[in-house]
Parts: sequence; C-alpha cells; structure tokens
Amino acid sequence: MSTIKGKLHLVSYPQTAHTTGTALWATATSTHPNDTLFFQPDGNLVIYDSDGTVLWASGTNN
Repeated sequence: MSTIKGKLHLVSYPQTAHTTGTALWATATSTHPNDTLFFQPDGNLVIYDSDGTVLWASGTNN
C-alpha cells in the first residue's frame, strides 16, 4: 500500500492548460489539510480525511 499525507487536491490539466490554468478534472479536496492518499491493494486510489472519512475514490477496486 502506498500513502501520501498532507493537503491533497488532485487535478488534471490538458497540455495547453499549463498556460491558461483551466483544469479538466479535480478531486475538490483542497480544504482538508490532513488528507491521506492510499493506493490500496485492491487497486482503488482513495483520499481519506483525518477522521477516516472517504473524501474521494477512483472506484477502480477489483
């Protein structure tokens, strides 16, 4: 299992957006300063709040 801690906000930009700042997609989790990102053994990528609440999940679990 991989883990990243901190203020997490995953954002995807098209190549041209690096100059315009327009995001294609984002997790909308930037207001949670103690997030933890887990890449779980089942293949699901999940962001948990400090109390264990799921803030976002990729839904790619097996």
